[in-house]
Amino acid sequence: MVEELARTLSVDGDPPYLAGFAKSYGQEPDLLLRAIIDLYVRWLANTTYLEQAKAAWNQQKSSLLSGVATSIGKVFEKVSTLVPLTTLVNDAIQGLVSSNKTLATGGVVVSTLQYEQARDLVSLVGQIAEKPVVMVLDQLEKSPDLQFEAKTLASYLDNLEDWRSCHIYMTLRAEEPALGIARELTGGQPGTAEIYELGLLNLERQAEQDALLGFLRGKVPATSGVDDAVLLRLIDGYPGVIGHWTSRYQIDHMKSYHELNTVAADAHQYHYREFEKILKLEDSNENRLAIRLAAVPFATEEHWKALRPIVVQQEDDRLIDDLFQKRVLEAANPPTYGHAKRFEAAYGWFKEHRIHSTRTEVTSVIRGCADRIRFKERKEIYFLGTLLSLRQIARELELHWFIKALCDAAASILAETPLIEARYWIGINGRMITERETGAIVLIAGGVTQALEVAKEEDDLPRRDALLAELRTLATAYPDDAPVREQLAKALFNTLHDAKEEDDLPRRDALLAELRTLATAYPDDAPVREQLSFLST
Repeated sequence: MVEELARTLSVDGDPPYLAGFAKSYGQEPDLLLRAIIDLYVRWLANTTYLEQAKAAWNQQKSSLLSGVATSIGKVFEKVSTLVPLTTLVNDAIQGLVSSNKTLATGGVVVSTLQYEQARDLVSLVGQIAEKPVVMVLDQLEKSPDLQFEAKTLASYLDNLEDWRSCHIYMTLRAEEPALGIARELTGGQPGTAEIYELGLLNLERQAEQDALLGFLRGKVPATSGVDDAVLLRLIDGYPGVIGHWTSRYQIDHMKSYHELNTVAADAHQYHYREFEKILKLEDSNENRLAIRLAAVPFATEEHWKALRPIVVQQEDDRLIDDLFQKRVLEAANPPTYGHAKRFEAAYGWFKEHRIHSTRTEVTSVIRGCADRIRFKERKEIYFLGTLLSLRQIARELELHWFIKALCDAAASILAETPLIEARYWIGINGRMITERETGAIVLIAGGVTQALEVAKEEDDLPRRDALLAELRTLATAYPDDAPVREQLAKALFNTLHDAKEEDDLPRRDALLAELRTLATAYPDDAPVREQLSFLST
């Protein structure tokens, strides 16, 4: 429904809006960044708008905002090539924001949009297209960093004169802490920001009733012969009934008024009765895959592409088609259970009826993501995001402490607001040795490195030094793992500069000597040598 709002405003608005849409699945903060990427893709995917934009670009590019204009100019230069438009826009905007926050952990960059960049990117669209802009941000409550989202939105409200042609719709469930943040935003800006509680469907007008009933009768065979008034009574203003009735499984299986009534009652209770049949999978491979798909939502096609080897694992890709044919999945590429409520219900069913299998499969996904993190490639953001989204699930399932630690490491790395206390990581190598845990050491080292930075920001120098000692222990314990040494080298470099600022020159010199010794001992480690080169520039 929310995505339909973006589409309707862009098609039926008076005047038509340029719309950007993004939904949070709990994997990356910064909904506004992804909505702006979607805004540009929708804008330039329209042939008419594209030709107008290219003409306006050629006329105005010398006077446009220099920072964002340079990045977006690359899109106009390549837009007629074989490179997909989504890829062009994503690369351009991600490239623009990539310098905002380079992790202490290394080459992976968490792209967070600065206020000025968001303003300028939206202003650029307005200047060229000469149309109003609307940004639709869905499921805010699922964001892994609500404080970061709130800061961006507060800046927007405080500077509305910079956003004259832009309106933002934000949807969230009425639950804390997201609802409290929304109230703070509206309370501080009366008249400019309002909370609207979504009510039931308004079907008072005959034209709306006729359109809905015509749609249902054309799509749901079981509605044939049932009076209009009866169908409207069963719906009772709740859109979820329509979603249940039009699911692929129910279209195939509902045959009578009695079944329409039963499914409608289930919808009002957020219950998916079909799961009692279709999730009792006899094929063990299908069962394992269905559980993994219920635990991990795929926000984008790129996310699915990155996670596919982890989620599908050894199973034949045809299993996805099998689950789709059995009406377990609503779509196959990327695979999805459909509406967020159905997704949550599927996971809930497995958690209730297949708890041991669920624990096993969630553990498998967490390990699969964690083992692939080397802090080198952009796609690792999807692994980190998945770990972050599984963090609460790992706790609910009472998984092994080390599995929870992997999710916590991702949380430390991704969130703008620290979620993990720095002391959590002190002594982790000893615990790993005791329980013979050796996997995903690079991610663990990354969590320690990020915690070290937080300790410094909080001026907790003893804890910072204890975390540096922990990194030394990890690097010594895993001498064949170069990315772990890279974490140590970066930490030595940063702490060396801290010592200089603290006017602790003996400590600075000792850290410099340690960094040189590390580079000499491992002459083939380019990232380690790189830290020394920074000192000479």
